[in-house]
Amino acid sequence: MIYLCLLLLLFSCSAPYYQSAAVQLHEQRFEAAEKNLSKADLHYRDSKEAALFLLSRAMVYFQSGQHQKSTQDFEKALDAIDYYKQNSALEMTGQTLIQDDIAAYTPPPFEESLARFYQALSFLHLGQEDNAAATVHYLENHDSGNSLTSYLLATFFKRRGDPSNAQVLYSRLKVEAPPGNVLLVHHRGAAPQKKSEIAKTSIVSAALLETILQIKDVKPVLSTLAGVPIPVLHTTVRPTSALKVDQRFQAPIVSYDVAKAAEAHLDKEMPWTAARAAARLLIRRGVVASVKEDYQPLMDIAMFISNIATQADTRSWTMLPSCIDLYHLNLSPGEHLVQVGKQTVTITIKSKDLSIVEIFQPSLDNIFTPKEIT
Repeated sequence: MIYLCLLLLLFSCSAPYYQSAAVQLHEQRFEAAEKNLSKADLHYRDSKEAALFLLSRAMVYFQSGQHQKSTQDFEKALDAIDYYKQNSALEMTGQTLIQDDIAAYTPPPFEESLARFYQALSFLHLGQEDNAAATVHYLENHDSGNSLTSYLLATFFKRRGDPSNAQVLYSRLKVEAPPGNVLLVHHRGAAPQKKSEIAKTSIVSAALLETILQIKDVKPVLSTLAGVPIPVLHTTVRPTSALKVDQRFQAPIVSYDVAKAAEAHLDKEMPWTAARAAARLLIRRGVVASVKEDYQPLMDIAMFISNIATQADTRSWTMLPSCIDLYHLNLSPGEHLVQVGKQTVTITIKSKDLSIVEIFQPSLDNIFTPKEIT
């Protein structure tokens, strides 16, 4: 039993390298963030968090303008996601006995959709429009709820002389087909972060359980009073979508609220998460009751430590913004001034052909565009 407790404690102390890298990314310390995610170089079969490492590093490359490396990491991440999508019976048992993040990380559908969206943008930056079109076409067939990919696909249809299919998508999005040559993508704010917190109602329920058991002449224990850990989203204030180009206010054509998608997914998964956590607590309570009466106080202390150490699964793609706004502008070749809040950046449009411009604003006082890599 002591070995079981040590195992529980071991799996409760994971190092969230991707969260540290997210901070470095927002501070534009790309080399440090890339170094922090060096585990992404392992083959994905060697790490159950491979998809998360690869997605995180792909975003580091994307925001630093290294789009070739970005497309490669996104492709590897998508392969890892497909590989780990089917949870084994052993993993599901481990989630119940130990904690949820013992299983391989498989991103929620909205994260997988955004991985393909960012991969399509990387292809566009590399001038590989066919690959970008294939990526968003796949997304449109598998995830029609993402307005960003629907709009990108409509843009490709229009450019390839297929206005009827383009109009179908524009009508679905309730937008007009603008005659623009620049797609400006504003990545604003930081996605909500998951933290592990004890559900207050679980402590009350545990106290009630021990009271009932005491009536049945079962000695009460303290370990169940540790409660049940659940993931909780913590959000930060995100910048406004107000944006000026050459002193003129622009409105986004479409937007995707990443924070809202994260909340919806967490709400959907919460009943299963809570059920596993409650079952875990009851199993550990049974372990305390199963040992000899003289050893129960010692086992109770051991299980209390294990319950306190057990954390909810807080893994998420922390590199994402809180919201993504897509603007379709008609700009002449040359330099243009973009004002976001009190900050400004200069963008350069090289031709009248389709240009993709990225603006990242993780916080109110931090705005940048990817630097060209030579």
